[in-house]
Amino acid sequence: MLWVSRENRAFVAGDVNNHTALFKAREDYSADLIEAGAQPFDVFIYYWRDESEESLSSRLDGMLAGFKPGDTLILQLPLFIRPLNLKRLIERIHANYGGKVIGLVHDYYPLWHIEAAQADTESDPWLDQSSYRTYPALFSMCDGLIVHSERYKEALQKELNFKGPIITQGPFSYHLAPNDHLNFQVKCNDDNEFLIVV
Repeated sequence: MLWVSRENRAFVAGDVNNHTALFKAREDYSADLIEAGAQPFDVFIYYWRDESEESLSSRLDGMLAGFKPGDTLILQLPLFIRPLNLKRLIERIHANYGGKVIGLVHDYYPLWHIEAAQADTESDPWLDQSSYRTYPALFSMCDGLIVHSERYKEALQKELNFKGPIITQGPFSYHLAPNDHLNFQVKCNDDNEFLIVV
């Protein structure tokens, strides 16, 4: 069975972040896969640096209650929780279910903040919520990665020592409200790249 992660978080009415690319892309991706038959895999968004192994183990038991041997989880990343929780989740899926975890990479911050990432030598990749060192280690635990473009794939291949397959998903779009209309033109720039102009 295919599962797709979705964020289980509190929405504050009027919060402009509710429909930013940070959250909207994940919500729409989850909705599309669920509509196609995937099961939702809810990840509660919280950060508790000193959470005990016993507490986390209980939480993971609940999250994986419906998971069966051989199931696959598409884990949308990054997720803004304690990275150790994601590490333990992937370890448990591999060890207890013989399952697969495919990382769907919406963003990889070290590509955008190169100097800060190179200077980050002291953070704890498993306990610090904003460590640049987390995702190289976490991605290496995934059975495969999905990225949004060929250029992103090339950048990750150059940046990481990832041994599994990296699949280019290609472009996708946000869901629009029923009365919204999107008017756009597709143009080609001087480098023969397609641009969408709204």
